[in-house]
Amino acid sequence: MLKQHLPELIELNRLLDEAPPELSARVAHTVTVEAAALPIHVLTLGNPDPNLPAIGYFAGVHGLERIGTRVLLVFLRGLLNRLKWDPLLHRQLETLRMVFVPLANPGGMWRNTRCNPEGVDLMRNAPLDALERVPFLLGGQRFSAKLPWYRGPADAPMQAESQVL
Repeated sequence: MLKQHLPELIELNRLLDEAPPELSARVAHTVTVEAAALPIHVLTLGNPDPNLPAIGYFAGVHGLERIGTRVLLVFLRGLLNRLKWDPLLHRQLETLRMVFVPLANPGGMWRNTRCNPEGVDLMRNAPLDALERVPFLLGGQRFSAKLPWYRGPADAPMQAESQVL
């Protein structure tokens, strides 16, 4: 079932199984869809010092947009392969931290929908409202999860996937 719905997660798990010790990984949240427990992985590479610069790579926020996850996994695999032979990369990683969330919305990707399993568009799920006028619906709406670009209920905490990001 996972192969049919989420080949990207299978590839990510394969990458993690083969990863060198320099890559740190944790499951920040698990989404359950149709009895499948789908992890949201946060991967880090480089110096964990919070005073140093960090760069984040995030993909799979909209479940329909699989290409971002696929591109990020290929990039990450290439980076991990370079660790085997590239001393310059090792020196660079002493001065910064790289953070990766290759599949931010596994429930949406499983269901082949833009939103998460609760019907919330994670790109519009924020506790803030625009100060300027925004295009109707396109800027997000709170009427119904049955309409596109649903932001989630007003005054509710951000969705778990959004909090991971």
